[in-house]
Amino acid sequence: MEYFRLITNNSMKEPIKAGGLDTGYYKPNITIEEFARIPKAMVSYYDYKEELEFPDYVALPVPLFSTKLRDTLQIYDEEIQYKPVCYFAKQLEIKKSLLYWFLYLKQLDCLHETCVKNPNGSIGKLVLDRHKIMGQDIFRIQGILENKIIISLPVAESILRRRLYGIGFEKVEVI
Repeated sequence: MEYFRLITNNSMKEPIKAGGLDTGYYKPNITIEEFARIPKAMVSYYDYKEELEFPDYVALPVPLFSTKLRDTLQIYDEEIQYKPVCYFAKQLEIKKSLLYWFLYLKQLDCLHETCVKNPNGSIGKLVLDRHKIMGQDIFRIQGILENKIIISLPVAESILRRRLYGIGFEKVEVI
């Protein structure tokens, strides 16, 4: 099966900058216990501009998912847990609020021995071990500093069929 890393499409000119979240809560290798300690709902603010774009996936500083994307992923993994993150414009006269979701996705120890790790702990060349993935459709990679979300080809196709906005895919080598 083919796998892809979920990324933000770089063709957007003015994507929303989702900030203001405590990265102590929202970290790449979050455990289920740490996820449970995140407040039931988080509120944050963004700088409104007329040309601002609102993608269905925001990768940084933490991965956030629109309701449509969350619902699509849940078709493939009913055990996904999530918490809401509400964004309001800093300018009080703007009434545009956004609802994103922070998801707890299972982690897999699935790096292949040929995967290249940089001295700082980041991944230079991502290579996954097919035998360790065991047919999973959606997961995070365990034991790395970055928050890499991996999806199977059927999930990527499902996202494309729904015409979700601002989402890109980067093919991942699987051995």
